[in-house]
Amino acid sequence: MPAVSFIPYFPDYDIDETVGDYRICNWQKNWEIATDADTREFLDRYFSLFRRVNGDPEARIAIVYRETKTRFDYRKIFLRFPASRTH
Repeated sequence: MPAVSFIPYFPDYDIDETVGDYRICNWQKNWEIATDADTREFLDRYFSLFRRVNGDPEARIAIVYRETKTRFDYRKIFLRFPASRTH
């Protein structure tokens, strides 16, 4: 999987639709699509930054990704970039 996009505060908590090659679904209900533990942990930490007005974690975070057999292969996504930038 080359990329994942997300939509915080998505109005439909139960979203799980496929349009063409792309799937949009709720992260909290479908976190198992991130088969790699490191990627799942990274996304969980990032999405935990989003909060409701009362301070509770936001559960309405939709993700959009292209359906492939290797959905969240973090080695292809993250490790090709250097850890720090020099420019």
